[in-house]
Amino acid sequence: MVERVSHEGTVVKVEGNDVFVRIVQTSACASCSLSRHCNSAESKEKTVVAQAGADSFRVGESVWVSVSSSLGHKAVSLGFGVPLVLLLAVVVAANGLTGSEPVAALFGVGALIPYYILLYVFRARIGDVLRITVVRKNS
Repeated sequence: MVERVSHEGTVVKVEGNDVFVRIVQTSACASCSLSRHCNSAESKEKTVVAQAGADSFRVGESVWVSVSSSLGHKAVSLGFGVPLVLLLAVVVAANGLTGSEPVAALFGVGALIPYYILLYVFRARIGDVLRITVVRKNS
């Protein structure tokens, strides 16, 4: 059985097969009854793009957006895990070659620039793999 992470949202725009859904992402603290007295509770509005497929959605419609947890792990790995490993490897190698920590740090940060450019260039292909689904709330 595939575990899914789901959020309730509202359709804000429809363009072709793309459905733009606004979700409110809340921290675990936001649901606490004492959250109004505490500064750690937070919530953020985000807009996600999902593929509608053959379904047609209307602006203002309540929907569920979801992604399988394994795809969520892949997305986090691409966004944070791989860059961290790349940064550390380049810093250690550059420090060993140059003996200068500031230079090694610059090389490490510089190595992330081509990585994020590649992510941007291949964003459509990555988006095909990391697909967000959208379904009507009442189904």
